[in-house]
Amino acid sequence: MAKLVTELNSASDRVQRCLSLEITYRTFEFGWVFYNIFPSFDDQPILNDAVLKNSADRGGTKPGSLHANEDEFCSLLPDMRRFLENGETVFWMPVEADVALEIKRWSFGDIEPFDPSRADQDQSNVELILDIDHYQFRDVTAYGGGMIKIVYLCSWTALRQFYRDLRAEFLTFRDANDITAYNVARGFDRPEHDWF
Repeated sequence: MAKLVTELNSASDRVQRCLSLEITYRTFEFGWVFYNIFPSFDDQPILNDAVLKNSADRGGTKPGSLHANEDEFCSLLPDMRRFLENGETVFWMPVEADVALEIKRWSFGDIEPFDPSRADQDQSNVELILDIDHYQFRDVTAYGGGMIKIVYLCSWTALRQFYRDLRAEFLTFRDANDITAYNVARGFDRPEHDWF
């Protein structure tokens, strides 16, 4: 399970509060990678499962889980890698636009030119924005671009660990579902190690 955790200030120093984003690979069917995406506060769902499309019907494993899918492979990994390598803002949207994820550098003041040697220092902050299309909600029948946004602020180090965890999970998922063989049979010839 890949989970990004951001710590929040609380009224009591004895209570640790956190906003987190969990992404898991659910299944690979008919050439599509299916995701569960779980935004939470203190491991409790932020979104009310009663207003989302039926999670049980969509393979949800937790109340308040969002769903996304895309064709052939996980395109989020190469986007995250590109951001981590050069600080370039990336915008990931799967083929079906249930959710989108924007990752960019964040600062109170002017953003200095990207320096990879300083990226892991805490002052190199990251803003990760989860956009949720209103199609995720019960009885909505089409994508419309209407979005709810959840903003996560984290360190470069935390995002790098999130990427590593997600990549490790994808490699296991890929092998368990023969995704490489499926893509080779369809003529997808770009070596996988080049993109994630």
